This record gives sequence, C-alpha cells and structure tokens, in this order.
Amino acid sequence: MQGRYSILFLCAGNSARSIMAEAIMNSKRRPNFTAYSAGSHPAGRVNPHALKMIQTARLPIMGLRSKAWDEFAKPDALWSKKSCVGLKSKVSSSFRGFRRALD
Repeated sequence: MQGRYSILFLCAGNSARSIMAEAIMNSKRRPNFTAYSAGSHPAGRVNPHALKMIQTARLPIMGLRSKAWDEFAKPDALWSKKSCVGLKSKVSSSFRGFRRALD
C-alpha cells in the first residue's frame, strides 16, 4: 500500500464512539493513514466520559472536537466507517464519492 489515505468515522452525534475511533486510529495507525470523525447531527461537544477514556488510554485529546460530516462530504477520503447503527441511507446519499464504506 503506497500513498497517504484518510479514514472517516461516522456517527450521529460525533461525541463519543467516532471521536474515540479517531483518537485510537491516529495514535496506533499505520504511517499511511490519517483518521477523522464526524456526525450527521453533531453534539457540538465531545462527551466528557469519552475524553476521560481516551486520556486513560494515554492517547492525545488535543484537537478532538464534534464535527458535522458536511466538512468531509467530498470525494477525498478513501474509506468511511459508521460507528452507529441507522446511518446507512444517510451515509450512502451523502458520501457517494467514497471509494469504500466499511460497515
């Protein structure tokens, strides 16, 4: 695998699971990957319990924030991964440019 790739973790609120996935992937990633997270209806803040879990795992929390997936609705990303159930139809119509969705 050559080049640099992005992975986008999607969830409705983008306040916990997708944020945690972003933090883990960016800390433990292979050198070719950068992770992001976003939500269909972002909470506007990261869940404090999620931040505590990330810190407990000794992962950085700097820069983590709840984001709308509109920021990423362009065909630059290689993979998207849903962190919540019930997003399939929303993701399919919003992210047609993604090459691969991991369910």
